[in-house]
Amino acid sequence: MMSNQGKHSPLLDLFLRINTNNSRIDSSVWDFLSIQDTYKLRVLSKSTRDALEKVEYNRCRDGTDYLVPFPGFPGVLLTPSDVKNGAGLFTHQLASLKAMHKAENNDTQFGALRGGILGDAPGLGKTITMLALIASTAGCKPKEPDEFYDNEAINEHWKIMRVNPVFREEILKSLKPIRDFINVNNPKGYNLFREVAEFASPPYSDRRFPTVGAFEAFVTSKMKGTVPASTIDLFRMKVVAFKAGLDKRNRRLFNNPIGKRMMLERNLIPASTNLIIVPDALLEHWAEQIRRHIKIEVFADSIDGHGCEGVVYIDGVGDISTARFPLNHNSSKPMLSQFELANYLIVLVPFSRIEEQNYMRKRRRNEDVILGTDLSTASRSPLLRLRWFRIIVDEGHELGEHEAATDVTNFINDLASERRWVMSGTPTTGDEDSPDFTAKGLDQLQRLLLFLRHPKYGMSCDGQDPSVKHKRELKKELAKSAWNDDVKIPFLNKIESGREKLYKILHEVMVMHKKEDINLPKPIFKQ
Repeated sequence: MMSNQGKHSPLLDLFLRINTNNSRIDSSVWDFLSIQDTYKLRVLSKSTRDALEKVEYNRCRDGTDYLVPFPGFPGVLLTPSDVKNGAGLFTHQLASLKAMHKAENNDTQFGALRGGILGDAPGLGKTITMLALIASTAGCKPKEPDEFYDNEAINEHWKIMRVNPVFREEILKSLKPIRDFINVNNPKGYNLFREVAEFASPPYSDRRFPTVGAFEAFVTSKMKGTVPASTIDLFRMKVVAFKAGLDKRNRRLFNNPIGKRMMLERNLIPASTNLIIVPDALLEHWAEQIRRHIKIEVFADSIDGHGCEGVVYIDGVGDISTARFPLNHNSSKPMLSQFELANYLIVLVPFSRIEEQNYMRKRRRNEDVILGTDLSTASRSPLLRLRWFRIIVDEGHELGEHEAATDVTNFINDLASERRWVMSGTPTTGDEDSPDFTAKGLDQLQRLLLFLRHPKYGMSCDGQDPSVKHKRELKKELAKSAWNDDVKIPFLNKIESGREKLYKILHEVMVMHKKEDINLPKPIFKQ
C-alpha cells in the first residue's frame, strides 16, 4: 500500500482523504474497517500516523465537524436506527470527552490518578458519554508497572543460576501454567511444550539465554499460538516472582506502598476490559443503551465482521449478543473466570454481585486461616485477579456517602485498574438546608478521592492481604487528616487557601455540565 518512497498510494489517499490540504481521516471508514484494522493502519508510515492522531467527527448534533483524538468513537450511535435518525453526540458530550481524555492522560506514570468524576446533570447522556470514552480506547491494555528490581543484579545472579541444576525447579515452576493449559485444553501441543521445557531447563552448557529476558522471550515466541495470551501472562507473572527473588538488595522496596502495589499488579492478569459496576436497578438501562446505541460488530473479534460475541458481558445474564430483553437476570449464575472476563471489552456487574463476591472473600479468608492456605491468592474473586483497564462506578456517590466504609466500598477500592471513574449527577448528597451540609459534602468528596487513588487525599492499594488491614486504615486516616488540614477546615473557615485548593482538586477530577449552561434542542414527540 506504500511506494518505495514511503508515500501513500493514491488509493489509500483517496480512502483516508489524506493530502496536503486535508490531513484528516473521514469517519466513513467505519463502514469498511473494524477497530482492529484501524489500529494496524498506524504503522503504515509517519505521515499516515500523524494524520491519524486526530480524526474527524462529523455527526455532532450542532452540525459542526470536530477533530477528536484517534480513533474517535467507533461504533457509538452508529446502529442502523441511530444512523436513520441522524443520531450523534452533543457538543457538551464532546466537551466532556475532551476533558476526560485529558484527565486520563495528564500523568501516565504507574499509579497516577487517571480518571475522575463525570458529574453531568441527570438527563445529559452520561451513559453514552462514558460508552464513547470506552470506544475511544478499545483494545488498549493498562500500562505495565515499572520494573521495581535491579536488572543488573538479577542478571548477575542469573549467570550463576543458569549453570546450576538446582535452578531447574524454578524454571519448571514458571512453565507450570503452560503445562496445565496444554494438559487440559490442547494435548496436541504437549510434544512442543516438552521440547521447550527440556531446552529451557538448566544447566546450560552453551551460550543460550544469557539473561532472564532471553529465556522469557524464547518461551513466549515458541508457545505463542499453542496457548492463549492469558496463559502467557501467567507464565510472565511466574517469571516476575523469581526475578524479585533474585534481587536481594531491592527487597526494601516491598515496604513502600508503591512498591507493594507494583508487585501486586504485576501478579495480576492485564486486561483491556472495562468493568462497569452499577446499581441492580440500572443493569437493564446500561444493557439497553449498549444494545440500542453501540454497533457491537465494530469491536467483535471475527474475521468477517459479522459476529457480535465476546464484546459485552452482562453478569447474571451472559453475552449481550444472545441476551433477551427485558433481561432475565439470574443472580445465582456463576461468575466467569478471570480468563473469560479478560476477553471482553465491557463487563457489566451489579452491586449485588459485588456484595456476594465480598462475602465469599471473607468466608474463604476465614477458611484460609483455619486450613493454612495461601492468603494472597486463595481468597481472591475473579474480579480481583485482573488488572482492569478502566473501572466505572455508576451512581458512584454511594462510595462516599458513608463515613464508615461499607464492605462493598472496600471491595471496590481493592480492585486494580489503570483508570477509574465515578458517575453521578449528584456527587455529594444530603439535606441542603442542614447547617453541616457543606462539611458533609467535603467529607464525601474526600472518600471519592480514596477510590480514585488521589496521590495525597486518596490511597494506593497494597493488596488484599488481611494482614495489612490495619496499615490500610492508618493510611486512610492520614489521607483524611491531610484533607481536613489542607481543604476542609480552611474552606469552612472561609480562608482563601482552602477555596483555592478545593478549586484545584475539582478542576483536576471533575467533569460537569448543568442543564442551564447548555442549549439542548427541544424534544421531538412522534405522533
